[in-house]
Amino acid sequence: MHASEKLRCNSRIAAGLLDSLAATGNHAGHGCVRRVYENEKVNPRTEGTWISHSVIDSAFRSLGADRDLAKRVGYSLVSMERIGFMLYSGGVATIEKAYRRCEPMLPREERAGRFHTLAVNNGRARIAYHPGAARHSNPDQPLQDNWNANFCGVREGMLEALPLSFGLLPARVKETECVGRGATHCVFEVHFEARSTRGAWLGLGIGAATAIAIGALLVPEASLLVRGAIGVLIAVLSSVAGFAVDLSRQLQAVAGARRGHLALLEQADRALSEKMDELATLGGRAEASAGESTERLRRLLEERQDAIAGDAARKNDADDHPDADARHESSNEWVQLAEVVGVAAEAVRSIMLPSQHLKLEVEDDLPRVRCSAFQLEQVADQLIKNAASAIFDDGTVHVVLRSTASGVELMVLDQGCGIPEEFLDQLFDPFAEESAAGTDGGFGLAICHRIVVEHGGQMTVASDGFRGTCVTVMLPREAESETR
Repeated sequence: MHASEKLRCNSRIAAGLLDSLAATGNHAGHGCVRRVYENEKVNPRTEGTWISHSVIDSAFRSLGADRDLAKRVGYSLVSMERIGFMLYSGGVATIEKAYRRCEPMLPREERAGRFHTLAVNNGRARIAYHPGAARHSNPDQPLQDNWNANFCGVREGMLEALPLSFGLLPARVKETECVGRGATHCVFEVHFEARSTRGAWLGLGIGAATAIAIGALLVPEASLLVRGAIGVLIAVLSSVAGFAVDLSRQLQAVAGARRGHLALLEQADRALSEKMDELATLGGRAEASAGESTERLRRLLEERQDAIAGDAARKNDADDHPDADARHESSNEWVQLAEVVGVAAEAVRSIMLPSQHLKLEVEDDLPRVRCSAFQLEQVADQLIKNAASAIFDDGTVHVVLRSTASGVELMVLDQGCGIPEEFLDQLFDPFAEESAAGTDGGFGLAICHRIVVEHGGQMTVASDGFRGTCVTVMLPREAESETR
């Protein structure tokens, strides 16, 4: 998630409400709000998340109408530690630019809400907030009936506190239009100081008044020149002191921006390190899987070559050796498919994303099947890989192995995007465009289908074309005593 998107998330408002209650020692209110979040199973400390508007609305309503608390929450949301990186990276060097570009920096209670700067000039700004379009979609329920004025207080606090990030005094903010009073949007009139010189002028005024008082009361016998010199000295010193206060506030703002910048860089570095570790792990798994796949393909090709050579040999000496087919069939072995499919499932699970899941369901007391264990493992491996590549980042692949009246059935189900109907008839053709169905391109399914058919089985694919695919492999049941 982009940094500006994290700043806009309403989870910041939810967490700021808890922090403000704790800072003011309102333990009862803090506990009340925390219970609201717990009942809704919401964690406001999760960075960059959007919470249901109704949850935050209920949290504020549980405290009643408290505009001062709402403004305090707004103040906490635009501290330099929170928005310093955005100011630096966006080139926002003045308070005027900050008000013009406030949209990506200010959180809002609902995702569709938007801030819009109407005007900024001569120490004044007009900022509008438009609630989400969904809030206007029900004509039977006027928006102002359920409008929570506390959110307006949060916005007012943010707009007041924004000049503090530049070492200036808080702005004076007045809400001239409000959705709660029947308007289509909220409008805030902001008055701010473009430069921090109030301290210097205030110091000069205090110094001049002090100098006049001292000159008139304490040194009446001194000459006019001496009293004037004392007055000027005191006025200059007071003005310098006021200027020092202004400079100190600006330096504090810069230091706060630097702290915010460094904090965000530290977070980015930590996140990057975690991603690099994850990529290294996945890279190692992929490398190991690639080596295993190469070895399996080599063995599969060797088996196919042996099978082709065997077919030719049996055709040439069929008349002299009537039992040749029986000898060929005896090259297969009795296999427990649960073990074969389990090996393939574990191999694919090792290269899946941590958020993806593979669920293996095996029926008890499955009959054994006479087949090539290696070839059937390749079939299971290919089908499960195809399913894993089709699901989303948090999806699940289901692998089911069960006994039926006809034999042993292997089903591989995914919850991916499905396969369009026009591709279903082409899936078993070599070099079919299987990638459009979320599977590997090339010979993958074609080889799987041929192996299953050569084992006397059937392979089918079912999909609704929108959500999910099921590949079924049916291998015939054969009594071991009949082949001995």
